[in-house]
Amino acid sequence: MKKIFVIAAIAVMAFAGSVFASEIVSASDSELTDSPQVCQFSLSRYSGTIKSGETDGFTVGLSCPQKEDTYATVIVVIDDEVVASEVVKVAANKTRSDQVSISVGYSYDGKKYKLGVQ
Repeated sequence: MKKIFVIAAIAVMAFAGSVFASEIVSASDSELTDSPQVCQFSLSRYSGTIKSGETDGFTVGLSCPQKEDTYATVIVVIDDEVVASEVVKVAANKTRSDQVSISVGYSYDGKKYKLGVQ
């Protein structure tokens, strides 16, 4: 009879432990859904040809609006070399910057370029 009581007690404790563990997992799951989003930058244009010493106009996109101004660094790459960069602001509560172009100098006129953002 003692053995049955001990086995029953162990079974009840194991069941209670599994219920408690599932409550912990549920709490963790809700915390994950309440965590801040990871936002990413994008560009409206990633390449082009330098004209009059500047890139073509482009905008920086942001995948989710932020409550404060957000800044992205855009680089210009010509012939596998970073030749210029500029910090571009995406205003608070917006998902796109104003249109900008980056000056690289007239010596690059006619050259193909690529843009990168971070």
